[in-house]
Amino acid sequence: MAMLSVLLVAVSCGKGSDKAKAKVKPGSEDWAKRSLSRVEATAKKVGFSIELPAGLEKSKDDTSASWTVPGNARFVSPKVHVNVSEMPPPATMADAVRRSLLMSKKDTVKAKRTLANGGFLVIHHNAKKTKVHARVHLRLSPKRTLYCGASQSRGGGVPNADAVMDWLGKICGSLQLKP
Repeated sequence: MAMLSVLLVAVSCGKGSDKAKAKVKPGSEDWAKRSLSRVEATAKKVGFSIELPAGLEKSKDDTSASWTVPGNARFVSPKVHVNVSEMPPPATMADAVRRSLLMSKKDTVKAKRTLANGGFLVIHHNAKKTKVHARVHLRLSPKRTLYCGASQSRGGGVPNADAVMDWLGKICGSLQLKP
């Protein structure tokens, strides 16, 4: 009987550890390790392509294009949003930075660069890196801008935040107009 009890304890302990390994706390995954694949979409009838990670689902919205993780994990996982703005594109990098930080004036700009397609990329974060963002502004016409916003938020800080910011920049930086 003692042998049977020891065997049952060993079996049940083994099962518990497998369950613990399988459960990953939402938001604790290092998304920067995920590879990207090019997809095509439209926003306000403007065709474009962008590189996205597997695991994000496209929203049903017809006017813009948004991708998030389904379920509750969407609150702590990356989000990507592409849309058309009916306002002139930024004329300078300083203007692109100002527009990118419009809702987060205290953020720190990690990186900024002009893209080969003429767009402006701005990567920024808040003080504790609980919110990280990348934004691209791409000129469509003198009065219209195609923009991409990619972000991730997590109360205790985004895991591997610097690499995630670079990865979000790679996502928005891959935005290309369809001919």
